[in-house]
Amino acid sequence: MHVPPEASAYMATHCQVKHYLRNSIFSYPNDDPKPYWCFVLEGLAVGIHVEADGKETVRWLAVPYSYFTGTIHPFSTRQNTAIIEFWTESVILLIPNECIAFAQQHYPAISELMQILKQQQISRLRKYVQLFQYKDNFDRYCFFQKNLAEIAEHTNNRQQAIFLQMSNGTFYMQKQKYVHQK
Repeated sequence: MHVPPEASAYMATHCQVKHYLRNSIFSYPNDDPKPYWCFVLEGLAVGIHVEADGKETVRWLAVPYSYFTGTIHPFSTRQNTAIIEFWTESVILLIPNECIAFAQQHYPAISELMQILKQQQISRLRKYVQLFQYKDNFDRYCFFQKNLAEIAEHTNNRQQAIFLQMSNGTFYMQKQKYVHQK
């Protein structure tokens, strides 16, 4: 899509590119908020929710060309409720929330781009909901491979097992069964 030069210039002056090592933490729920809209250029970011009993659940994955926020949402200063971690070495474009909000309000091309990205995010989240409706591990694995291929291609087996909420043994059994059925 065409982005006018003034919109590009605004974004260029208000964003930064940061590199993160594998397994590094972007934020914890009790930390100060990280008021950034974060676009994944390379790598894999993950949002991990910790239950009251200490159980960790992967709530979302951000693969290249998707985004996450360091706060509840881009128009909030409240901290995120997840641990945000990088499962691979990652390159992230960070834009302060107030700058992305300004850009959306003043540059139609940026607003349109944000809407496209948000719709992709919503579609992915709907697939997550569908995925976890499957109680059978094999059905869940099949749905994951067929409908979330962009996540499958950016994650390793251990990460997929964690995301799918399966033990390693169960995960490998489902994977083997899937490969033999293809």
